[in-house]
Amino acid sequence: MLLTTVDVSTKDATGLHEKLDRKKSVEQHNSDTQQRFADQMEAMFTEMQTAVEQQGAKQQAMLSSYKCSVAELQKVNDRSVSGMMSTVTASFQSIKDLVHSSMAKCHAGMMEQETLCGERRTLHSSSGEDGLSPALGSPQHCVVAQD
Repeated sequence: MLLTTVDVSTKDATGLHEKLDRKKSVEQHNSDTQQRFADQMEAMFTEMQTAVEQQGAKQQAMLSSYKCSVAELQKVNDRSVSGMMSTVTASFQSIKDLVHSSMAKCHAGMMEQETLCGERRTLHSSSGEDGLSPALGSPQHCVVAQD
């Protein structure tokens, strides 16, 4: 019986060692799997972070490009508005000069007409036509054709 007990004890010890070896093997497998999973997750997160940074850089470049385009359009519009303002100012000055010139001609024509009326009055009064002098000498009846 002692031999049987030793045999059983040896089998139990061997079984226990085998069980511990299997447990150790499973734990090693789980540890390796966890490490691979962690490495893969780290690689994916790094890849995602790189992609996000690249996308951010692209969007920043696009924004800078848009800023430059808008700034250039602003400059073109400013030059265009400045040119239009110069043209409008020149047009108004030209109109002002034309009105001034026309007014000067009109004034000169009126002065000439007044002078002619005065000369006719003097001419008629000195020629002895006393009956016609008052009618011809009045400014409202003296009309001279204008050019």
